[in-house]
Amino acid sequence: MTLRILLLASAATLFANMAHADLVAHWPLDGNAEDALGNYHGSASSVVFGADGAAAHTGTAAEFNGSNATITVPHDSALNPASFTLSMWANADSTNGFASPVTSRDDVPTSVHGYVIYNDNRGDWNFWTGTGGGAGAWNTMSGGAVQTGSWTHLAISYDAGSQTKSLFVNGALAASNSAANLYSPNGPQRESFNIGSGADNGTSFYFDGLIDDVALWDEALTLAEIQDVMDKGVPGGPPLVTSFTATPPFIDSGQSVTLSWETTNATTVNISPGIGSVPAAAGSVTVSPSETTTYTLTALSLIHI
Repeated sequence: MTLRILLLASAATLFANMAHADLVAHWPLDGNAEDALGNYHGSASSVVFGADGAAAHTGTAAEFNGSNATITVPHDSALNPASFTLSMWANADSTNGFASPVTSRDDVPTSVHGYVIYNDNRGDWNFWTGTGGGAGAWNTMSGGAVQTGSWTHLAISYDAGSQTKSLFVNGALAASNSAANLYSPNGPQRESFNIGSGADNGTSFYFDGLIDDVALWDEALTLAEIQDVMDKGVPGGPPLVTSFTATPPFIDSGQSVTLSWETTNATTVNISPGIGSVPAAAGSVTVSPSETTTYTLTALSLIHI
C-alpha cells in the first residue's frame, strides 16, 4: 500500500512584557503594513504587497509606485528616540530626484527635526537629520551611488552619548561624523513616520521601487550587529519557515521518510504528530508512518516588549 506524506507549516510570535525594549518596531512588509511587535501599525495606500523579498530571511517585499504609494504610521515619541538605528532593504527603480524610502521629519517654520533616508537628486543614498536649527538646517551624509534594480541594505544610526551619526550600506560603514547638534528628534509638530514617501506628512518625495524589512531600535547598533541583521534578519522578528520537505513524498507501508526543515527567527520548533520539539534553525528526522499522515511544523518566536 502506498502512503502519502502531507506537510503543513505555521509560524507565530509570542510577546513578553519587559521593562525596556531595544527593538522598538519592525515592519516586515509581508503582506501588510503591520508592526510585528503589535504597537505601531501603518496604514498603506496604493502599496502592492507580495513581491519577492530581499533575502530568504526577510519574507516578501512591498512595491511602491513613485507617485502616490506610501505607508503612514502615526507619530509617537518612541519612533523618534534620542539614540536610534533604523535598518531596511531598498531596491530602487530609478534615480530621478529626491525619493525617500523612510522619513520621520518635522520641518516647522523656524526649525527642522527628524531623520530621512533619500535616494537623492544625484542618485546617491543620503542620510539627512534635522539639527534643530532654522529652516533648511539639515545635516546631510552621502553613502554612495544607488544601484537601480538591485537590493541594498541600508542602516542609519545616531548615538546621543557620543553625538555620532552614521550611515551603513550593505553592511559596511559608508560615512560617519561626530559633532554637536547633528540630530534633533521629530516632535514639535508630531509628524508621521512614513515608509515609501517623504516630507512632513508623507505626501511627496515618493519612492519608486521595492522596500523590505524595516526595523527601528532605540540605540545605536554596532557594525557587527548591523551586519548580523543584514545576514540573518531582525533579531526577535517574526519567525519564517523557509523550507519543510518530505523525502520521498510517497512510501510503501513499512518504509521510512526523512522530514527536513529550515527556519529563521524561531526560538522553538515542534513537529506533530509523534515527534515533538526539534532543533529550531534547521534539522531532519526520519519517521516510519503506518498510514497516510499529515505532519505539521509549528515555529514560534519570543519577542520581549
